[in-house]
Amino acid sequence: MVGTTDQEITIYDHEELIDTRTEVSQIALLTRVGADQMAYALQNGTIGVYQRLNRLWRVKSKSTATCQCFYKPNKSLLTGWESGRWEMRKMESGEIIYKSQIECSVAKVVAHSFSTAGDDLLVFGKNGSIEVFLPPTEIDKKKRKAVDENEALRKVTVFSKI
Repeated sequence: MVGTTDQEITIYDHEELIDTRTEVSQIALLTRVGADQMAYALQNGTIGVYQRLNRLWRVKSKSTATCQCFYKPNKSLLTGWESGRWEMRKMESGEIIYKSQIECSVAKVVAHSFSTAGDDLLVFGKNGSIEVFLPPTEIDKKKRKAVDENEALRKVTVFSKI
């Protein structure tokens, strides 16, 4: 898959052109998020997900996406924004699962197993700040049935560049 400056997402199988999708703005990000899914972000603030050649969803924001990655534990899309907002959305519908805000533009969102608890989330700000979020524990998962999913991630610490 290739994002072009003339607002197209072009899909190739090796050197063979398979399909072209025209979007409403220039392509800013393309992120593979599964064997047959691809997330995208446009310069005008639109993000969305394609499954094969079908668009599953798209949403428009006032801000521009700066980064995207796949979060395996709950099969969601993480997106960081110029406004400092970052969010987790369901892959199949685009529904927001969790959102938070940092004090500057988001440089990168990373999901990785840094602990034995599972995939942790690191949110890097362009000013050098780092926020770390841990996945819920088994006790948290049992409590979550009665609590909104926004409470499922626990913010553990914030580091700022001095």
